[in-house]
Amino acid sequence: MPLTELDVRLVGVNERLAALEERLAAVEETLGEHAARLARLEQRLLPERAPFYVSLAVYGSSPDGGLIGHAVVGHDAVVGNLGARVSVDVGFDRVPMAVSGALTYRSTLDQADGYAGLGLGASFEPSGTAMFGEMLVGVSYRLFRHVGVYVEGRYRPYFDGSGAGLSALGTGLRLSF
Repeated sequence: MPLTELDVRLVGVNERLAALEERLAAVEETLGEHAARLARLEQRLLPERAPFYVSLAVYGSSPDGGLIGHAVVGHDAVVGNLGARVSVDVGFDRVPMAVSGALTYRSTLDQADGYAGLGLGASFEPSGTAMFGEMLVGVSYRLFRHVGVYVEGRYRPYFDGSGAGLSALGTGLRLSF
């Protein structure tokens, strides 16, 4: 084969290689765009979150209208979306001090978590200790990975046979680790 035929063939191969390089660059650019979209979607659907938390709140209670200071230590992903928490309530007015524990279930959407829980506790009243159940529902919103705010409603039926209960609505600050 003469050398000129080989040069002609090499020119054709070089043109095809240049076309393939252009197509490959376009594919790489498209893949980069898709990777960025996937990262944004993953962040929205699975936001980075810390499951262990400490929170402080102030509640208004009914039927007596007293204010309650509320502190919680918990973990909202002990097993999947199931969590556990321990809380202490200190009444500023007529509500006595109480300690409770609850199992919770959390559902996450972007930076917000909705949760519900059931638990038991003890209220340290002047006449003695009263046992109660606790039902709660709330929404927390992460401002940053470790700092959030929340709103929570709770109902506490007492097991002393009186049929009495305490409902409370409050808001607070949540620190996650």
